[in-house]
Amino acid sequence: MQMKNSWLTYWRDNGLFWSCMCMAILLMGIFLYEHGQIDSHLALNAYHHPVADFFFKYYTYIGGGLPCYIGLALLFYKLRTGVFVLGGQAVAALLTQPLKHLIARPRPLTLFRELGLQLPDTVDGVHLWDAYNSFPSGHTSAIFAFIGCLAALLPPRYRKWQLPLCLLALLGAYSRIYLSQHFLEDTLAGAPIGALATALAYTICYQRDWGEYPVYQFKRNKAS
Repeated sequence: MQMKNSWLTYWRDNGLFWSCMCMAILLMGIFLYEHGQIDSHLALNAYHHPVADFFFKYYTYIGGGLPCYIGLALLFYKLRTGVFVLGGQAVAALLTQPLKHLIARPRPLTLFRELGLQLPDTVDGVHLWDAYNSFPSGHTSAIFAFIGCLAALLPPRYRKWQLPLCLLALLGAYSRIYLSQHFLEDTLAGAPIGALATALAYTICYQRDWGEYPVYQFKRNKAS
């Protein structure tokens, strides 16, 4: 197996995805600084529409179990590809979950109730979390880890598609605010954590040449 400098390869090939994400974080960070936690949440939830309610209600699952199911399915395409996607999710969870419980920031429903404020419009059928585990957003980190993996897997001639992929990830992050599951700062922290998880998973999975075969051929290729 040939050793590679996969860390440098990742950063060389994924600059567009990171540039888009960092620009969005900068702009929304300025917005958060100017408006504060509560007012920024209210502003980003000022307009609801039945079509958007339906869309975000289900699109947010891109940060749930869906990436793991896709990663498992990819094992039957190429072992390394599936491990990469699953590894990105695992690293994102390991980076995010301890912080959520250590920092223990209230969810929107929890904080608004404590302050005696009315939550903005909510979406029917969406269970709102009432807890102290809001920061950072686990769904957002999972979304950026998953879509970051897809961006990293693009062939060189298709790397311009990293930009729309990043926009899809940002849309997933916004779904957490639209559904009043998280505040803006939760998603601003979750996004780079998820993208960093992709970089770490890529470094591990692509340091050597291996796994370019389906999982059911693992023993045969290992023997050869």
